[in-house]
Amino acid sequence: MKRFIQYIAEEPAWTKKTTDYIFSQDMKIPVSSTIFKRILGNIPRDTVQHSMDATKMKNFFKLIGKKKSISAFTEMNPGAIVGGIQTRGGVVADIEADILIEYPEDIFSTPDSNGRRWVYLATALNTKNEDQARVMVSQLRLDILGKYAGVDTSFYNAKSEMNEIKDMWKDAPKKVFSFLVKSGVENAQKEANKIKGKMVGEYIDGLEAIMKKFAKDVESNLRDFGYGKDNNPESWDELVVNNFKVKHIYIYRTLNFHVDFLNSFFPTVARNWKNDRLGLMDQIQNNPEVLNGINRMMFKLAKKYRFTFSYHDTQGEFVKAVQSANRRGLKRPPKKAR
Repeated sequence: MKRFIQYIAEEPAWTKKTTDYIFSQDMKIPVSSTIFKRILGNIPRDTVQHSMDATKMKNFFKLIGKKKSISAFTEMNPGAIVGGIQTRGGVVADIEADILIEYPEDIFSTPDSNGRRWVYLATALNTKNEDQARVMVSQLRLDILGKYAGVDTSFYNAKSEMNEIKDMWKDAPKKVFSFLVKSGVENAQKEANKIKGKMVGEYIDGLEAIMKKFAKDVESNLRDFGYGKDNNPESWDELVVNNFKVKHIYIYRTLNFHVDFLNSFFPTVARNWKNDRLGLMDQIQNNPEVLNGINRMMFKLAKKYRFTFSYHDTQGEFVKAVQSANRRGLKRPPKKAR
């Protein structure tokens, strides 16, 4: 079992803490290359794309070759390519990556503070196996509550009283603390924090065991949908990937891009620009000093991380370049839609 510190890490504010996924009424499973290698074997690798805005580029480069996962896509409608998904968009990268999940539409996977992605149990399993797995998760929660929070598990049935167990599980850390106080334990809060770490580790290990039991289902539902199965022009597919390297970056040069890039890579210049040129922000994308600075930084990044890049000045040009990129299927043939 991992130590608690390996499950909890300081990350950007847009992530959730691991404990927010653990002590929740929702039934979700964790996705990471380490877990998938253990339950599914080898991780496939392919060329896909990642959408972001300029404010996310620094963190994006820091994740190159790392186990922490990001979302990716192979098919996306023009509006989302330009406007982004949960970002301001305008920057798309071709990346070669390990593929953890491939799904024909956005499954709203969300990251935790350690770089895992979490998806609903219903997404990963077929209905029959999902029902069985939900009971197993409920029993797992009940067992941990009985072990650390003093809950008399003989009074509960994991299947028929699932909702009540969900409510107790959500408040599990408080229940542990209360149990320790009633038991007369000194430094109850300190001890409760230690126990919380053990609960997190045991819960994730338990979820992995459940995933392993239904490994064929997990692989079938999260990997075997095929490429571009969903033909809805208003949607996009979602992949969860990690251990990536960058091949090419497409940049749609707009005011948003220039402002975001300055704020991210040249914060002092950005502050001075705002202070000295109040009301002239719309001129920033035509300023030679700004353009040269951004271009020099892009060449520096391209040399360091070994990628190429291209600028695009119209939506149509940007979308066409992204959609015509030579991606997906370079490493393996398309699968048939089920």
